[in-house]
Amino acid sequence: MNDFDVEFEFEPLRQLTEEEIRDLRRRKNAPGGHRAVVDDSERVYLDTHPPIRDPAAVEQLVRDLTDYPAPDSDFYQAIIQTLDFAYGRRPRGPLSDEAPKSQPPTGGDLYHEEAVAARYIEGRMVRDTPLPRSRDFAVGVEHTCMWLRCATGDPPWGELGDS
Repeated sequence: MNDFDVEFEFEPLRQLTEEEIRDLRRRKNAPGGHRAVVDDSERVYLDTHPPIRDPAAVEQLVRDLTDYPAPDSDFYQAIIQTLDFAYGRRPRGPLSDEAPKSQPPTGGDLYHEEAVAARYIEGRMVRDTPLPRSRDFAVGVEHTCMWLRCATGDPPWGELGDS
């Protein structure tokens, strides 16, 4: 072994039990849950399963969108289209226009759409033609994906969450 040889020992990923899944959902949906530390097995679960945002919170978001509509807002439209994508009612990503790898889309699929939105916002998209969406639309997609994945506590519309 020379100075550049390094041995790594990785613990094998484990299949989460139903109890571990319930605990993960509880931790990620709790106030401040977007800051909860997850291990590699939990991260794989989050990436390979549908979004874990609490269904009651999603229902509240839909009520807020219904009670306080802004149909002329690109941000508002992005939230609606991202929710439709996340729950399998839209076949392609609202910004990427790509089909998800899974149906219904997984946390990993939402992360991909979020990353496309981040590149779009930062002006790192390389295309020959002008981008078809506004920056507000991209921010709406990014925020909604993050919220559905429990990567932020603030819902994209309505009252603020737990930052």
